[in-house]
Amino acid sequence: MKKWLKFIVGVTLVAFSFNLFCVPDNLASTGVGGLSIVVNNFIAIDTSLFVGIINISLIILSFIFLGKEDTYKTIFGALIYPVMLKLTSYITSLIDLSSVDLLVKAVIGGIINGYGLGMVFKTGYTTGGTDIIEAIVCKYLKVSMDKAIIMIDGMVVALTGLVFGLEHLIYAFVILIFQSIYSNQFMLGIKEDKILYINSRKNKEIRKFLSETYNYGITILKGKGGFSNKSNDILVVSIKSKFYLDIKEVILLIDDKAFITVCDSYETVYINKEERKNKRPDSSRNLHENHRARVRKRFEHEGLKTFADHNVLELLLFYSIPQKDTNDIAHRLLDEFGSLSAVFDAPKDVLMNVVGVGENTATLIKLMPELFSRYEQDKIKNESIVLNSAEAAGKYFMSRFIGANTEKLYAVCLDNNCKVKKFVEVSEGNPDYTDLNMRKLVSEAINTNSSSVIISHNHPSGVAAPSAADVDATRALILMLKKLGIRVNDHIIVAGKNYFSMATSRKFEYLFM
Repeated sequence: MKKWLKFIVGVTLVAFSFNLFCVPDNLASTGVGGLSIVVNNFIAIDTSLFVGIINISLIILSFIFLGKEDTYKTIFGALIYPVMLKLTSYITSLIDLSSVDLLVKAVIGGIINGYGLGMVFKTGYTTGGTDIIEAIVCKYLKVSMDKAIIMIDGMVVALTGLVFGLEHLIYAFVILIFQSIYSNQFMLGIKEDKILYINSRKNKEIRKFLSETYNYGITILKGKGGFSNKSNDILVVSIKSKFYLDIKEVILLIDDKAFITVCDSYETVYINKEERKNKRPDSSRNLHENHRARVRKRFEHEGLKTFADHNVLELLLFYSIPQKDTNDIAHRLLDEFGSLSAVFDAPKDVLMNVVGVGENTATLIKLMPELFSRYEQDKIKNESIVLNSAEAAGKYFMSRFIGANTEKLYAVCLDNNCKVKKFVEVSEGNPDYTDLNMRKLVSEAINTNSSSVIISHNHPSGVAAPSAADVDATRALILMLKKLGIRVNDHIIVAGKNYFSMATSRKFEYLFM
């Protein structure tokens, strides 16, 4: 009952504000009500009747395009609002505000309308009208709700300027601005920040969501149930009001039985640089150190499996950026290059174009794929490597090409049992091409007294498939080494995490027979 009373009061305030402050002076702002003022300039029609007809038409559209569930949320308000417009018109006709400045009317009207809409929206319903069109636009044009609101309400406001002139257009925007501000304030409270106390069975999942999505710090309080006498953890987090509704929705999706207490944060204290310098010179450093210690500890206990990509970069950057917050830099890197692998593959000079990335940081980033490649290679010594299958050769060469941004050609010299005798770096070119240095390869094969060789090259920006030039070069090498009694067992093409074996391909296997 309380919910419906709040809804009725909200709709009444919206209707009252519209009739008292907008209709007499043609201050058409948004929605079907604003459209009725514009239309009434050309055709004399009762405002409540016009809004009622339009709302009923939009309800039909809602059933067609949005379905029953979404329509039920708007149908009640869409029918009640025109009724309230009619009832409040009798009251407002008794109030004369002709001597009041238009700007004052616009401000007061926007505030009252904002509070009314806030009450309506808080009940989970709407007043219908253009809300339905905005929902349809949002669904079928794949745009966000805020963009849909700007598109539709912007058109109504624009009509105001065309019909009534620039002055009325400005006042319409004033109403729109104050309406938006005060509807949000009613829904979310006046304070800038909120403090959430969260009691849930799924604290771990909620903590992960808050830290990874919003990068919020979380305090854990130890609590005990007054009735059950069971110990439990209570999460405490300070958030921006604008994120409250989204955060609440996700928390309840994670745990529909979560108990959330919301409080206003009356003051958030930030210490500026001068204050840190003069009063607490070590506070910033201690803050960073504490955060870094927590991240390192998390890595020690969990490894990187639970880390998001930006957390991985943040941890890495600790070791090249000792004083600054590396989280923002990590996000900038991912925003710039799109993925973690793309960050590591980016050229050093391009990395240094990102704000916060100096030469030391860029060098560290470029070091990682090279280091991993060396690690993989060092795990197996040459004397223990046997490449007697395409799968073994593919895995062997893939580890060699980790972090390579240019085309490279490698070869391995093998004995009679396909054991690796020597790994040879034959040539390196540009991102799209490299030469087959036959003289060097033949020389190495002869000097190591090899029975056979396997060659491999990479396609850094392509697919794991041979080109016509690759086929011709392979054929020429096979013919040359055959004369020397040395066999070419395979040609492996590597692209990222994929490889292609020419010797096992039906299309090219004839070359190796």
